[in-house]
Amino acid sequence: MVMEKVTAIPNLELELAQELLQVYGSPLYVYNGDILRQTISYITKAISYPHTQFHFASVTNSNIALLKIFKNASWGLHANTPGDIYLGLNAGFYAGDIVYSGSNLNWEEMEQVLGWGVTTLNLDSISQLRLCCEVFLFRAKTQRSKDAKLNIGLRLNVSEDSRIGVTSADFDEAVSITSAAGLKVTGLHFYRGTGTNATTAFTDVIDAVLAIAQKLPDWQYLDFGGGFGYP
Repeated sequence: MVMEKVTAIPNLELELAQELLQVYGSPLYVYNGDILRQTISYITKAISYPHTQFHFASVTNSNIALLKIFKNASWGLHANTPGDIYLGLNAGFYAGDIVYSGSNLNWEEMEQVLGWGVTTLNLDSISQLRLCCEVFLFRAKTQRSKDAKLNIGLRLNVSEDSRIGVTSADFDEAVSITSAAGLKVTGLHFYRGTGTNATTAFTDVIDAVLAIAQKLPDWQYLDFGGGFGYP
């Protein structure tokens, strides 16, 4: 549940907690909706670039009530699994406001993701890219209504010790695969850890990422990941 407001009086909070435990049982997690909205506003105002879009990673907390707060704040949703997408749709997010960045989907899972109407996907390997394009073409041939054009992004490998992500050496093949499906690689995504307040985590690699982006003729967006720490 989300608690909209808690008066900051310790005894009252203890009394309220005891009442809630009697109603809902234990264990029980209570969130302050006002503080969450303040944090969302703080982060949103901190970045002035007008085309910035913020997405909450539901893998960090899948509470439907919390997801609705992000949705009502005009944030999008970042999904790591089909289950994350399902929760987001049930929380009221439009499929077009959900970005999928995950790994190891099989045919049925990829078809489900596209069937839900998700159009922005960051794929972390050539094999996942090829699968996405194959499913897209299959659906175009077998479905009465065609899927919208996809925004295909590539998750970059920007760390020497990481085994996940594509490198610039894969780009020619990636462009060839997407072109054959009538699609384009339009975005780049990179992951630099979760809960960090160090801007250097991003600035240390941004020049290299932008240099790679210049090699993509249809580049449109850059997806910074993972998540910001508490401001």
